[in-house]
Amino acid sequence: MVVLALVVPKPFGIFAEHADGKSSSMRTYVKPWGRPGYKNKGRSKGPEVVHYPKTPGEIKQKSHPNSRPENKRKVLNGPCFEIDTDYFGNDVDGGHEAETAEACQIQCTEQEKCNYFTFEVELKRCWLKNTKIGRRPAAKKGALISGPRNCSENFEERDMFDSYDSVEAASDAIVSAFKHAWKGYTTYCFGQDELRPISKSCINDFGLGLTLIDTLDSLYIVGLKDEFEKAKNWVSSSLHFDVNKDVSVFETIIRVLGGLLSAHALTKSEVFLDKALQLAGRLEPALRGKVPESKINLKTSKISRHSWSPGNYIIAEVGSLQLEMWYLSKASGQPKWNDYAEGVIRYLDSLPTQTPGLYPTMLAPGGRFSQQHISFGALGDSMYEYLLKMWILKGKKDDDIYRRMYLRSMESMMNKLLVKSKDDLWYIAEMRGNKLDHKMDHLTCFAPGMLALGYHHSVGKDAATNERHLMAAKDVAETCVQMYMRWPISPEMVRFTPYMTLGTGYNLMRPETVESMFVLWQVTKDERWRKYGWTIFQKFERHLKVDNGYVGLSHVGDPNSRSDKMESFLLAETYKYLYLLFQDDPSITLDTYVFNTEAHPLPIPQ
Repeated sequence: MVVLALVVPKPFGIFAEHADGKSSSMRTYVKPWGRPGYKNKGRSKGPEVVHYPKTPGEIKQKSHPNSRPENKRKVLNGPCFEIDTDYFGNDVDGGHEAETAEACQIQCTEQEKCNYFTFEVELKRCWLKNTKIGRRPAAKKGALISGPRNCSENFEERDMFDSYDSVEAASDAIVSAFKHAWKGYTTYCFGQDELRPISKSCINDFGLGLTLIDTLDSLYIVGLKDEFEKAKNWVSSSLHFDVNKDVSVFETIIRVLGGLLSAHALTKSEVFLDKALQLAGRLEPALRGKVPESKINLKTSKISRHSWSPGNYIIAEVGSLQLEMWYLSKASGQPKWNDYAEGVIRYLDSLPTQTPGLYPTMLAPGGRFSQQHISFGALGDSMYEYLLKMWILKGKKDDDIYRRMYLRSMESMMNKLLVKSKDDLWYIAEMRGNKLDHKMDHLTCFAPGMLALGYHHSVGKDAATNERHLMAAKDVAETCVQMYMRWPISPEMVRFTPYMTLGTGYNLMRPETVESMFVLWQVTKDERWRKYGWTIFQKFERHLKVDNGYVGLSHVGDPNSRSDKMESFLLAETYKYLYLLFQDDPSITLDTYVFNTEAHPLPIPQ
């Protein structure tokens, strides 16, 4: 589904469209502006492409909003305002009288959901906004004054919720939220795949107790030992794989096989390894070609492809089994699993690509890429992180194929895809053919953590390369944080046209941003990553929490558009990373474990 953000002179509408171009029957509108004082400059021609500096010395730090040139701002009695500028976004209240811009700002501070305001000077009218999607010039000089709720020196933190009292208190709050979600699952769907918290019903697309298996290592890590033992007993007595369902090979490997292997790595309990080997045996018919097949029926061994891409393999899927197969071979003494996975990587390395190191998302049988769509988000993401993490697991050798492929991919990504928006946000665009597609998925927000992890392990061949990776990690992470700050909670995808605007409006409780907060905290010990993580956690609590768990939103601008599904990765990934973010002496560190793409930790040989 493709969701377009349309800005028009009267009401502001966000329309969902299907991939075939037909409009969805559900439309969600925010309040219309319905006021004079601004002009619409028409459809943007797209962002001016500003590529990432090649060396750290060329990177200019973001200018603070308070340091804008005098002709673009005006300081009145302390607060910082922008004159002749309209902030457009989601109105929470508006049309009230105010004598001055300062009075309008006071109205904003008194409205809980207000983060920005626009004041009409002649009409003395005040408009309060929850989000600032962008800015545009006023039609008449002196007609408008806009500003944030609070223009203090912490301007970039203006949307933050209350800070945490202590690391221990924050950790306790996250564990409490984890328990809330786990209680809902165990009450209504224990041993089944996923919970529908609102209807108190269950989803069974896999038939493998997906949430339970996905959460095993999380239960162990956060210290819920009794709950872990109950889950372990279910695995021992009730987990079977003769399920007459067509399942995704990729999802089954990263979630179920990865969950079992991680539980074994943490506890050394043989029941988890035995079950992992049984599952691998069921998957083996899909692991006989040059790349793994897309789907398999676990009972009949029938192979199939995704209905939405029947003639192609997905590059993220074929390049994201190496961690799991490496550990399975190491733990079981059966080298065939790792041999197969490494063969896949060597095959991919042999394929010619239009840009070195950037792999198109669709691979046709025979080794031809069927199109030239490059993505570090959906369809492409995890392949790149597995290159880095396999190099770490295998001893960080200088001449390792994984290191060579990873560095080539990062060099091309930073030279071709990493660009800056008009509002000074660095983002990783996608590429279609020779043209950039100026969008970024929330899924792409794993990349800051990946780049910071590479810096931590000195993957670059020189200090300048490693520093460049870390600075890019910080810059893209700030953009991922802004995806949470500019809306009540992050949307699935944003576009840059040329400012950050809403792309796809739903939220699935995804973990990628807090994953990067965790990695950046461990690498830098910069307190801002914890502050950002705490803010995101509170947004989950405010907007996604229901009586029996957590749910996503069909549209981030509508808090009542709740979906009725608690994704298994909420407990497997999102809350695990949040918990680890607030551990001063964690048992899981970047020097002792790598995480698979479902956040299942596997030990680094010491």
